Amino acid sequence: MNILGNSIKEIRKSKKMTQTELSKLTGFKQNTISNHENGKRQLDETDIRTYAAALGVEPQQLFNLSKPTPSLLSAVTPPPSQKPTDELTETIIETVRELSPEGKKSVLGYAREVLEREEDEAALAEQPLFTIYYTSAAKAGPTGFSYDDYDNDKYVYTDEEPPRYDIATMVDGWSMAPDYDDGDILYLRDYGTSHYNGQECVVVVDDKNYFKKVYTTNDGLLLVSINEDKDQFPDFTIPFPPNEDTHIKIFEVVGSFTPVEG
Repeated sequence: MNILGNSIKEIRKSKKMTQTELSKLTGFKQNTISNHENGKRQLDETDIRTYAAALGVEPQQLFNLSKPTPSLLSAVTPPPSQKPTDELTETIIETVRELSPEGKKSVLGYAREVLEREEDEAALAEQPLFTIYYTSAAKAGPTGFSYDDYDNDKYVYTDEEPPRYDIATMVDGWSMAPDYDDGDILYLRDYGTSHYNGQECVVVVDDKNYFKKVYTTNDGLLLVSINEDKDQFPDFTIPFPPNEDTHIKIFEVVGSFTPVEG
């Protein structure tokens, strides 16, 4: 878990910047930014410098914002001129004064979690949520996964305006790591029999689908796994044009997001 995600989120929001806009500046996928901000994915030195440059700050500023408040009392006790006027706040402060140092740390941790949750809820309330209906899961693997592009009665929410797309589908499992996580939603466009040179696509072959990078070769379509574990998720070629009794459909990934709570 990284400690700079909240700093990135705080600076981004202070600049009225969406994750999609930050994605364009950093080159990171939107769902990667979401996972960084939520502390679910680690940041290396290059990532930190990339975010700092995109946000227009020095890398050290990200670390400064992540430093904890020295003590709970300094966080909850107002200056003399701003003493709490409501009884509940006074009771909380007096109760905290009686706690042990470890107890104060526990309360501080919980208070910060509640504050962050309320800030996130307030931010969501200020911006519209988009309802995205999605189909059965996309799964990269040696045998594929059955796919029904009319099975779209399931839905999730996102606070990012969607791109133009034909269909949406949910990632199932971790076979697309590190680019995509379990539960992410992919936006797909049907570009038909275009020439492909490494675009990330969901390729439907009869009743199976494969989420791979697609290359057009003399032998057909080369499907290259996003995951580096080639033993479990091998690359392979499918004939193209297909045989008369083979149905192939190719959807290019034109965006993605990690769902938010509605």
